[in-house]
Amino acid sequence: MKKFFLLISFIMLFSTTSLFAMGAFPRKQVPVAALSGAYSNQTNVTKNSFNNMELARIKKQEQQEDKKSILDGVFLNVYGNTEKVEIKGYDFIDGKVDNDVYGTIAGLDLAINKNITAQVYLGYMGSKQKYQEYCPDGWGGGEFTNVNISQKAFVFGLGGMWTKESYFVEAGLNVAKNQLELSHETNTDDSETLNYSVSVKGGYDFKVGKKFIIQPNLMLMYLKMDPKDISFYVYDDSPLSRYVNIDSHTDNINLFHIEPAVKAKFDWINGWLPYASVSAAFNNCKVSSTNTEDTESGDVEIDMYYEASIGMEKVFSKLPLSGYVQLTGTTGSKEGVGLDIGAKYSF
Repeated sequence: MKKFFLLISFIMLFSTTSLFAMGAFPRKQVPVAALSGAYSNQTNVTKNSFNNMELARIKKQEQQEDKKSILDGVFLNVYGNTEKVEIKGYDFIDGKVDNDVYGTIAGLDLAINKNITAQVYLGYMGSKQKYQEYCPDGWGGGEFTNVNISQKAFVFGLGGMWTKESYFVEAGLNVAKNQLELSHETNTDDSETLNYSVSVKGGYDFKVGKKFIIQPNLMLMYLKMDPKDISFYVYDDSPLSRYVNIDSHTDNINLFHIEPAVKAKFDWINGWLPYASVSAAFNNCKVSSTNTEDTESGDVEIDMYYEASIGMEKVFSKLPLSGYVQLTGTTGSKEGVGLDIGAKYSF
């Protein structure tokens, strides 16, 4: 009987310390926290690509018709955002995820004809996520632990625009291989995802008098992430101090982005075009993870948010240069500010 009680006591002690090890590193939260950075980067790259193509619409028609080469120009775009992202569906995240994203793209514009422009570009994207998560210790308590994720990726993209009179349609796709570094209080680890993005945007220019343009538009984007399984060693500082291997598998992540917007533009003087726009972004995001602690997590989402932007486009009449600068504020499930700068040299 004494041996039996000793055996039961040992099993209870082992189970309790194992529960601590299970909770030592946040696994379910990592995929969707990483998604917040990849999502912001993909939308930023796509929007800068579309903004660059729209610079071609500002050109005078005769400039397009006089071209003798298919090479229309070269462009460079840079952007940066700092934001807090609220992730629905997780009870153990304290507040919101701090998400900082930045990147640059450079490429070529090709004038197929006066109505169609094609585009090819390469770029670099980076982001950092930081948040606190409550980790149960198996003894009926727990503590908040800091989690940091650093991401970097190279992106390749293609795009095109069709325009006729006041109509325009833009489309693009890009592929990015994303490297992640996970940092926890007891260890660090590397992972990666392969991201695919397909987008389309269309709109119409309503002219109000000779100077104002009101442009309703709609952007649709599909984002797919193919995450790599995480195998992570964390230190269990319980009485059975040891390193424990935590395995986590996340299914492919699919996200649909729908963003209707209205843009108002004023044809000022000497090629200066100030503008403002407002939009609402809707998402459909499902993340499913399996790990050593539980079977499968429920759906999570980055909820609806709103954006308001002000900017300035400029076309130089005596120089083959054009560009824009834009400041964006975001509220809703994402709260923050962003800056976009683009420049194009035309041939």
